[in-house]
Amino acid sequence: MTTNRKLRQEIDVSLLTDADQEKLRKKAQSEVLAARKKEVEEALLARMVQEEKAHYDVAEEEVTFTINIPAFATHLLIDGVPYNHGEVVTITRSMAASINEQMARMWSHETASGNPNLRDYVPVKEDSFSALSSGFARV
Repeated sequence: MTTNRKLRQEIDVSLLTDADQEKLRKKAQSEVLAARKKEVEEALLARMVQEEKAHYDVAEEEVTFTINIPAFATHLLIDGVPYNHGEVVTITRSMAASINEQMARMWSHETASGNPNLRDYVPVKEDSFSALSSGFARV
């Protein structure tokens, strides 16, 4: 069996002194730190832009939304993010409208099928105390 992997070439570090190697290590650490910092700055900027858009566009306003899907579905997968039954999420109003439409279609399919999964359905408990509010849910 042959693979198309590049063979890892050995690096002759004997040409560098310990001081040179330490200098390169610090340079590598600073480059990685700069790249991570840039990623965080870009993510924070995107969040701040979204918050500013919410001031002018009602569809971008953030709302708290509870996912309520029939028993035949395990989750909704939107933009690679799974939303599970009973999960309380904070999303934009436009995304909430989209998820609400998907949930309505799932429930209409369940009803049209004669509610075969109704015995497995667990109703969502809407408490004032939830895993999200106490900090135990994923964010």
